[in-house]
Amino acid sequence: YLCRELFVAFYNLPRIDRIRSLKTDRIGHLLSVVGTVTRTSEVRPELLFASYTCIKCGTLHASVEQQFQFTEPQICRHPNCDSTRFQILVEQCVFVDWQRLRVQENADEIPAGSMPRCMDIICRNSTVESAKAGDKVIFTGMVAVVPDTGGLSRAGEATVGGKGGDSGADTGVGGLKKLGVKEMTYKMLFLACSIQHIDARL
Repeated sequence: YLCRELFVAFYNLPRIDRIRSLKTDRIGHLLSVVGTVTRTSEVRPELLFASYTCIKCGTLHASVEQQFQFTEPQICRHPNCDSTRFQILVEQCVFVDWQRLRVQENADEIPAGSMPRCMDIICRNSTVESAKAGDKVIFTGMVAVVPDTGGLSRAGEATVGGKGGDSGADTGVGGLKKLGVKEMTYKMLFLACSIQHIDARL
């Protein structure tokens, strides 16, 4: 039988927030936010779940969730194996289309004397290529927090990271140790599950 992949989207929420009002208390909540698209990236593949085989014993490690960088298992799960070397199985990995939009407050929402606030919007699957620069759009999804450290802060773009040297200890999220004594800061971005143009909604 044919297996169909479905992605859930929400829209037409009764409340629409502004970019300026998105604070830490809204993290992880389903909400809608309105803004004007100022920049769009090209559509790229994003690795969501990866599958690996242990190079030493051949044990399969399936559906390893990626943590905003290339994430491998920390150690083989076979009880008689302690290997930290893995081979990725590209044919068993799950990829999705990915695009980042830069969205700015609408001109009529900016308080007098203030600079416009901006936020990165992450689009996946059918939402990619749904908006272009200059469009006034309502995004529905949730606010997420990621480390603001170059590649780690850009979900979908980072393709290298994780292991260092031969120790195999700095894998997955542990790759943050590579920052050393650098100051760790974070940024908020918005993961959109649906996009509505304001003109279409009216």
